[in-house]
Amino acid sequence: MKVNVGKAPSTKGKIIGTLFTERGYVSVPYRCMAMEKGRMKIKCGNKIGYVRSELVKWVTINTY
Repeated sequence: MKVNVGKAPSTKGKIIGTLFTERGYVSVPYRCMAMEKGRMKIKCGNKIGYVRSELVKWVTINTY
């Protein structure tokens, strides 16, 4: 399965990357920077983009 990373929090935004999943999950964690229009804003390498929130799952939340 693959999850597209968009430049904007909508289906009309340009796709700037793709997260490939292994056995139903992405093996590399990404930091959620914000939620916008049902999408999580993430930093992936040196790019910032959005993924659909229903395609990702919170694993841990660090408060430090």
